[in-house]
Amino acid sequence: MVTGLVNHFTKFAVIDRTKLETANEQAKVKEQIKETAQFLTKHQEGSEWALFALARAGAPVAHRSIEQLEREVQENQGTYRNVTDIERLVLTLSALGKDPRVFAGYDLIEKLYQHERMTHQGSNGLIFALIALDSKSYELPSHATWTRERIIAELLSYQNSTGAFSLAKGHENNVDITAMALAALAPYQKQKEVKEAVDKAVKWLSTEQQANGGYRQDMVESSESIAQVVIGLTALGIDPVGEAFTKEKGHLLTRLFAFKNTDGGFATQVGKASDQMPTEQALMALVAYERFLAGQSRLYDLKEINVGSQLPNGETEKKALFADDALISPYAYEAVYRALELRIFEGVSKDELRFAPKQDLTRAQFTKVILQLMKEEPAGQGNGNHPFVDVTPDAWYFHNVTRAAELGIVQGTAPTTFDPHASITREHLALMIGRALKLDASASGHQYKDIQHLSSESQAYIAVLHERGIMIGNGEKFHPHQKVTREMAAVIAVRLYEMMNP
Repeated sequence: MVTGLVNHFTKFAVIDRTKLETANEQAKVKEQIKETAQFLTKHQEGSEWALFALARAGAPVAHRSIEQLEREVQENQGTYRNVTDIERLVLTLSALGKDPRVFAGYDLIEKLYQHERMTHQGSNGLIFALIALDSKSYELPSHATWTRERIIAELLSYQNSTGAFSLAKGHENNVDITAMALAALAPYQKQKEVKEAVDKAVKWLSTEQQANGGYRQDMVESSESIAQVVIGLTALGIDPVGEAFTKEKGHLLTRLFAFKNTDGGFATQVGKASDQMPTEQALMALVAYERFLAGQSRLYDLKEINVGSQLPNGETEKKALFADDALISPYAYEAVYRALELRIFEGVSKDELRFAPKQDLTRAQFTKVILQLMKEEPAGQGNGNHPFVDVTPDAWYFHNVTRAAELGIVQGTAPTTFDPHASITREHLALMIGRALKLDASASGHQYKDIQHLSSESQAYIAVLHERGIMIGNGEKFHPHQKVTREMAAVIAVRLYEMMNP
């Protein structure tokens, strides 16, 4: 171990591994995290990585920053040329307790696994695709363009014979890329090929480490390389200040703190001014190290963060949960509670807060939802213009259905019947939305293969709703006859609300 090392930049000048496991040593790490987080809070400029780092450090995140992300996604219509832009968003939103599958009306997970330019940024896109998808074990459909298996196989092809990974196939060894690849591959070490690749990469990183504990890339030493190695090693459960990564004059932590300035920030090079990017990465490395010391999950493992759990002030949200909360699918969780908050949806029981997420939504129920979204009042008590014989004045939905019929939003299943208790299908949902919002029924756009037999009106509305990210099918199919559950409808309703209230 390192002894007698004096370094005024850090409290880790002399490290005794037996002491690191004590609460006192952990408190020192926590204090360093606090100082760095304070610097980043003052100087952040809306960077997703800054928000991610602050969220993982348990520091407050300004509400305006989350609103900025929403505006950005809406302005880009959920589409990004670089896949890494989506990957950063997914990780940041997940860390903030937001669901990237229903954020600002778009499914960013789908945008990720279907991205056409996954390898245009070399191994970087593959690495963070795997990290983002695994951050909360997001499920992928069988038709996904980029499955986890394909990503792993492609990523392994970027490893050189030295054990290092490169940004482009066959190019020079890269410290940062190698470390980040380790963070991505960490959960897959039970696979023989992955384990062999990981072991070779770790050995190479240990060999390449300089005597002072740092790394040189293209003859330049940077704090970012050290930070990435700390993150990668802790993801594997490897001690970043253990024997393999302790050299004659220091280890990873002592060298990382050589880049720390008195303002709490970190510089890219020793002696330079603090900058945002190296500070972001240093903070993530410190959090990763703190989690390692505490025996907690790796930095990018966000499964313990519940949707809606992170408020702008950093406090834990306290809200009444549905009695059947555990039955709500992860993709719909945030939307269900958002719909309750907006009073778009209500529970199904007068005795307890119960949502019945898997229950089919009826035609009458969605009629009420669409009128609420439009801020339309139900028909008045004296209105006698009710065209459907199965919608009687004593029914709770009478005035909603009557008003919706007046507006041309709903039609009957027959000339004189509405069938209010029938489960609504995806096609009929699209029709009601299209008529309510007066969407352009003559528009052409995305055409699913299983809607060719539908009316031209249905096809047009489905195409428009697809383009706006309100209703998305599964690959090449829309499944127009599929029944819509209450949780599915909540997701669509929240997307509609956000589109109508930008």
